[in-house]
Amino acid sequence: MEALGQRTALVVAHPGHELRVLHWLEACQPTVFVLTDGSGRLGKSRLNSTSRVLARARASHGTIYGRYSDRAIYQAVLNTNTSLFSRLTDELADALIHDEIEFVLGDAAEGEYMVHDLWREVRLAAVQRASSVLGYEMAHFEFPVDMHPLSCPKGVESAAIYFRLNERDFLKKQSAVQTYPEIHQFALAAYQEFGQNAFRNEQLFPVTDKSLFQPDMHQPPPYELHGEKLVAAGCYPQVVRYRDHLRPIMRSLQRLSKQAA
Repeated sequence: MEALGQRTALVVAHPGHELRVLHWLEACQPTVFVLTDGSGRLGKSRLNSTSRVLARARASHGTIYGRYSDRAIYQAVLNTNTSLFSRLTDELADALIHDEIEFVLGDAAEGEYMVHDLWREVRLAAVQRASSVLGYEMAHFEFPVDMHPLSCPKGVESAAIYFRLNERDFLKKQSAVQTYPEIHQFALAAYQEFGQNAFRNEQLFPVTDKSLFQPDMHQPPPYELHGEKLVAAGCYPQVVRYRDHLRPIMRSLQRLSKQAA
């Protein structure tokens, strides 16, 4: 089991993402950092359900753990609040340094959810800074949250870490999903799209310049199109745009990464 015996951290944008890598979570018992409470536009937190998952896995939660509502992060991005995300980068880096983390796992950028892609950029900058301070290169991997569990950027397949769950572990994973009520509808949609047996697999791939999603300045990412529908329905006042809102924050975070290198 990769990272077994190492000091590990799981860094995800929303509660529930840990279910995608439950087998790894139970084996490695990482410190888990979660940006939002998963309340979405309905305002109902799902953090307690994740806390139960972590308790069963004997994993702990880090200093950043469901601190913000999704609406608060959405507004911070609309305001291009680069200072907030810079502070989060510093805080996450400090926590990784304090615990002398050796292996970091996080959710990949897939273009489907703005917060996923943004939090990945925070994680990249924090890992770069922490590695520089600690004097060793942390192993840094990620995994798909919305795509097929075996999705992987081209060119890194040979370095990916792959787990095929046996029947006992697969049933345990199914049970964890079934007893996480806020995730149930998303799980059913994923089962319908990929087939339930797809989730017998957990694949982690190394972070490189290649990603599952690369922004295209001429084509809006899926989360913009989804945002337009939510604004039209009156759920949000304004659409988060990659060009206008997200790109300035990401560029600021990328500068932090370069400074730490």
